Amino acid sequence: MTTPVLFLLNHTRPLQKTLGVLGDLCRDRDLWSIQVWVCPDEELLRLVTPAGWEALTGHSVVSERELPKYLEQKPLAVLCQSWRKELASLLAHSGVPVLILGDELPPGLPPGSAALPEFDAMEILQRLEQLASPQDFAGKTVLVTAGPTAEDIDPVRFITNRSSGKMGVAIAWAAAMRGARVLLIHGPMTTEVPDLPNLERFPVRSAQQMHDAVRQHWQEAQVAVLCAAVADFRPDYYVPQKIKKIEGEGMVLHLERTPDILAELGAMPNHPFLVGFAAETDDVEINALNKLRRKHCDLLCANDIRKPGSGFAGDTNQITIYAPDGTVLALPMLSKQAAAYRILEEIAKRI
Repeated sequence: MTTPVLFLLNHTRPLQKTLGVLGDLCRDRDLWSIQVWVCPDEELLRLVTPAGWEALTGHSVVSERELPKYLEQKPLAVLCQSWRKELASLLAHSGVPVLILGDELPPGLPPGSAALPEFDAMEILQRLEQLASPQDFAGKTVLVTAGPTAEDIDPVRFITNRSSGKMGVAIAWAAAMRGARVLLIHGPMTTEVPDLPNLERFPVRSAQQMHDAVRQHWQEAQVAVLCAAVADFRPDYYVPQKIKKIEGEGMVLHLERTPDILAELGAMPNHPFLVGFAAETDDVEINALNKLRRKHCDLLCANDIRKPGSGFAGDTNQITIYAPDGTVLALPMLSKQAAAYRILEEIAKRI
């Protein structure tokens, strides 16, 4: 199901920028499940004809005379490139949130209205996603771990794993969109973290550093989603100089266990609602239920990383959610963003 968004466009803004942003939004409209309606002012219609706007958006141009009819259909938001005083009363009484480009928001607008610093596709999508999301985590703090850890052998070499951090970042994003204050503790990863005012980042490198950061912040959280692929082992001794290769000789690497962050948090009294992850290659259900029980999780999310589309570094995942009461929810193959929303829905039912 797609949701319409109405854009009130103004000729005083650079046309190339306007067309570029709308082009970005319309190109991915199916991905974002939005329809783009445009209401250009008269001067802008002289620069781009109604047929041109329709070719870009896939919808007929909305005239100012038709605005009341379109507002009755309750679009997700009205985005104004500049404030038109003659429309103030109409927008104020529409019940539709207004997003306006500028530093100040006129008084009397519906709840959810906001001022945007820039006319930028990603900024607009962040605001739209927030408007479309239930605010069931408002007033709550969610701690999320994401990405791999790196366990150093010497200044050149280290042990790590294939985790990209995409799943954990998707959960952090979704929780922030649903109103939470998010504490994201993440290892070294290439996945970009969104710049959101209610998302705080704590980059770490090793399992020990991630453990220490979780210990420092867990009491602030009502929910903890430990999605990071934390290394289970690390070298028992760090060599401060590069280990030289000696012809004909191998190298023996002695490993020791790293802290078990999930088990340690689950054993604490009054711990946050605790969600663990299990990336498995065999006996997925048996291993997931065992981990759920041993580590005292409130939910356990498991996936078979051998299955195409469900492994590390991809944009999709197929997750099964296990609960201590015996509930098993097998999700279909979804984007990691969509999977994150489904996980948060299950958390919201239980907190």
